[in-house]
Amino acid sequence: MVSADESSWRIEKAERFMLAAQGAFASGDWETAVPRAYYAAYHSIAAVLEMRAGLRRPRWDHTQLQNEFRSRFTSRGYLFSTRDARMLLDLYEARIDADYTPLPGRRKEVEDLIVKSQSLLTRAREVTSGS
Repeated sequence: MVSADESSWRIEKAERFMLAAQGAFASGDWETAVPRAYYAAYHSIAAVLEMRAGLRRPRWDHTQLQNEFRSRFTSRGYLFSTRDARMLLDLYEARIDADYTPLPGRRKEVEDLIVKSQSLLTRAREVTSGS
């Protein structure tokens, strides 16, 4: 296992990204809010994989992160649900959209994505605090 001290930086980074997502959303900058929300979730889940599964990567590939999360924590209902895996995938797909297409008129969708990301961050914080 990787100690909490070794990977707690990821939770801290996720929290900063969540604040950035919320700030960007509040100012109407949805194309920034969505990627920051995704990366908040990304670092949250990477912290879980590192601290609870003992996996360590210098850089997590997005698909690899999702697959490891799903197989180790959601498919068996261990600590997370399949709904959580779906939220991570939704955030990833929305990040791709936000990076390459305009998001006008999608306020509610972006708000929902931030809520999903916050949910994953909150749960990751709970799961890793006991590591």
